[in-house]
Amino acid sequence: RMVVGPLSLANLIASLAFSGLHFVHQPPLWAAAVFLPSLLFGWTWDRYRSLLPCWAVHFFYNLLFFHRPL
Repeated sequence: RMVVGPLSLANLIASLAFSGLHFVHQPPLWAAAVFLPSLLFGWTWDRYRSLLPCWAVHFFYNLLFFHRPL
């Protein structure tokens, strides 16, 4: 398995592809902004090899990102 620091090469490639595909329908800055969360989600998968931790990280990321105070 090839790694670059704490990240797998597969995670880096998948995150680049994922953010690259966002350029089709989103402004460049918004599309580029999905790269770092994608790396975190990929690292979570590489670390735990289970969907439950990936789901939990994604859930809390969305909760913080989309939460609007009343």
